[in-house]
Amino acid sequence: MKRLSKAIACLALCATTLAGCVSPDGDTRDQQYASAMRMHDDVLETATKKWPELQAEIDGSVGYAVFDTGVLKIFIIGTANGYGVVVDNASGVRTIVDNFAIELGPGIELSNTNGIIVFHTKEAFDAAMDPESGWEFGGSAMLGLEFGDFGGDIGATSVGGETSSYRNMENGIGIHASIFWLDSDRDEDLN
Repeated sequence: MKRLSKAIACLALCATTLAGCVSPDGDTRDQQYASAMRMHDDVLETATKKWPELQAEIDGSVGYAVFDTGVLKIFIIGTANGYGVVVDNASGVRTIVDNFAIELGPGIELSNTNGIIVFHTKEAFDAAMDPESGWEFGGSAMLGLEFGDFGGDIGATSVGGETSSYRNMENGIGIHASIFWLDSDRDEDLN
């Protein structure tokens, strides 16, 4: 039992350290906001090259979210921390959010990933933007090894029937199958 407590404490420390690495760059609010918008543009460009059908799906949707996330998972438990930009297609409003997830399931992963969630209905979009909606549940499976231009990954993530998810490992290593609980909250400092 003592070993398990030490392992959980170590995982929590590593996850906290990893979380600090995945946030918008910059010292000022304006620099961090600009960094988040650059991340949005870069991830969207990479994703639409990898999945050509994605742009049409986004254009026909209520809205979408673009995320940059650090993931640390060891054996059966893991965490993911990062930030994202949620876009309302009707109004064009962009909202910066912080995200945190807890993962359970067999595997290992240490990576920086980015992804896109497409909201197909207003209900799904509103639930994602509602601070009172609490945690979202989903599932994920992934196999990958990627460092710079070396390697590749394959995986699938599901966050619910009214959404589509696309995930891309930017750098890292991982093999896992997980269920997860995700919480995203509006970043009050950057909005």
